[in-house]
Amino acid sequence: MLSSNFNNFPINMKSSKKLFLSFAFCISCFSGFAQGKIMKTFYDEQEKKLREEYTLDLGDSGWEKNGVYKSFYPSGRLALEGFYKENKKNDWFREYYDTLVAGKKRVKSQVFYENNLKNGQMLAFGLKGDTLQKATFKNDELIGSLLVYHPNGKLHRSGNFANGNLEGIVKEYYVSGQLYKEAFYKEGQPEGIIKTYYETGNLMSEETYAKGVLAGLTKEYYDAPSLPVKTIYTMKNNAKDGKEQIFAENGVLIKEVYYVNGMLNGAAKQWDKNTKELTYEATYDKGYRINTETEYYLSKKVSKITTYSNQERNRNIITYSESGEITYQANFINNQADGIVKSIPKGREIYWDETYYKNGKKEGEKKTFYLPKKNIRSIEFYKKDVLDGKSEMYYENGKIKAKGNYKEGNKIGNWYFYDENGKEEIKKF
Repeated sequence: MLSSNFNNFPINMKSSKKLFLSFAFCISCFSGFAQGKIMKTFYDEQEKKLREEYTLDLGDSGWEKNGVYKSFYPSGRLALEGFYKENKKNDWFREYYDTLVAGKKRVKSQVFYENNLKNGQMLAFGLKGDTLQKATFKNDELIGSLLVYHPNGKLHRSGNFANGNLEGIVKEYYVSGQLYKEAFYKEGQPEGIIKTYYETGNLMSEETYAKGVLAGLTKEYYDAPSLPVKTIYTMKNNAKDGKEQIFAENGVLIKEVYYVNGMLNGAAKQWDKNTKELTYEATYDKGYRINTETEYYLSKKVSKITTYSNQERNRNIITYSESGEITYQANFINNQADGIVKSIPKGREIYWDETYYKNGKKEGEKKTFYLPKKNIRSIEFYKKDVLDGKSEMYYENGKIKAKGNYKEGNKIGNWYFYDENGKEEIKKF
């Protein structure tokens, strides 16, 4: 496996199926068979799908793999081949794709071994034969440059290894070849300022690292040559700490918050990017809003007030129209509506709704009113969120429109319906 900073090199085989060794071979293993015995393992009990084939010889340390080693996919195609000497990998080991191209197998990766240690160049290829990765090993440790390529052949990542660790400048590139990221590594860990770029070439962000840990100033930029700042904050031990500011593309401050150990803590404010008017303010304590949160219209009038407690599980919410009328009012305990909820339902701005809740469910009386005079529109009763009890509906002039009873959500008994002239129609349910 290559460094975690790069894609894993595809050399290890994966197999989750149970392996079966030929019974005849097992007997011969304990019977002192002649040297050079070919061993086989299978994917299935019927021994029809070959998984491995190799040779065992009796050596000084017991039975040892010697000679050519092969493993196969369940499809029967060659998956891996190499050479063992005295139970150790020696010579080239090549892994193949389980796909033929123009009737020929394609190498997925290859690496050279000496006495069971990787030594020399390791290569990985795409199905078309294009090079995807290049690396060099010495005594099983990465040394020198590691190059990773996009499928189009252009460089994707580049870095240098010393003593098995990334060391020095590491770069990443877009498929187009444009630089995406530039970082400096020391003993396998990022150190100093890491920069990322938009594909246009403009700077995207700057992050500061110390011994592999985000620590210091971080800046994010909009995609423009003038490098307008989008966000600026400070990191400490991989967590935001201190003030964070967010700016619009025109440079106007639109949000300001504070962090302690990665959690919002203290005042939070937002402003409109055009008028610079305050649109939001709240206070946080250890990541939770406390006390009053207020949202504003651009006219500076209040649009919403929320009061928080119990780590935001308890809250009282009131929203207002720009003219100052209440459009919604509710109380929540442990994140469940409790008490009367008043609202103008979205899409139904012609009436006002007042519903009682208990433990998050409708319970008791629900009334709706015609706007703007709030003449009665309907009266209904609920039990545990289900209509149950009498129901009455009225025309806007106050005359009865319908009445009857519900039981467990269903209409029951006689229901009386009236037109606007008072003519009655009775329906049995």
